[in-house]
Amino acid sequence: TLSVFYSLLEKGGVLYVDKFKDNEVDHKDVVGTFEVDGKQKELIFYTHRERELGTRMAKMITKDIETGNEDGLPNVTYDLKEDELEQILKEVGFSVIRPDLSEEKFFAVWLAVKN
Repeated sequence: TLSVFYSLLEKGGVLYVDKFKDNEVDHKDVVGTFEVDGKQKELIFYTHRERELGTRMAKMITKDIETGNEDGLPNVTYDLKEDELEQILKEVGFSVIRPDLSEEKFFAVWLAVKN
């Protein structure tokens, strides 16, 4: 995919790339509440890493407040590490810039420049 982006850019073109940081910890946070058919529900964002399997699962869960039942479909991805992603960007031909975004808490960011 990165090769395709590289081929589409003009020389000097920039591709913005981000991913969740490698040091992300598992979490399950209520991000909102709503009502459906008179029933109160919570919307929960959940992530879990299986480091030994190299996967990261994220899902939005709805939870019925009265019964406690949770429902949601997982999105499981390969947990590409920051150094792996940077190496692939360079192998494709990009020059890589890691901007100092110290205020960014959740994402590692790269600017990939086509040479």
